Amino acid sequence: MPVVSNTSPLSNLALIDRLELLREQMGEILIPPGVHGELLRLPVPAALARIRGALADGWVRVVPLAGSVPDHLKSLDPGEAEALALALEIRAT
Repeated sequence: MPVVSNTSPLSNLALIDRLELLREQMGEILIPPGVHGELLRLPVPAALARIRGALADGWVRVVPLAGSVPDHLKSLDPGEAEALALALEIRAT
């Protein structure tokens, strides 16, 4: 079962040093490039290091969109819109 995440769950858990909860519960997490960019702008060095570690370990993986963000999602934050578009594309449950 593929799991797609937007920025908030990953960044918030990285900030409180509990990112491993997602790995334990979900296994692999897929994120679109927009979420990746938002995560790399985290202002807390320790949280950013945790995100980079998850990416390096491969359990958080950046997956580009095959298409574009549907018009009905474009009013959302770019990371959220891309995450929903990716979830629709890969038919995440």
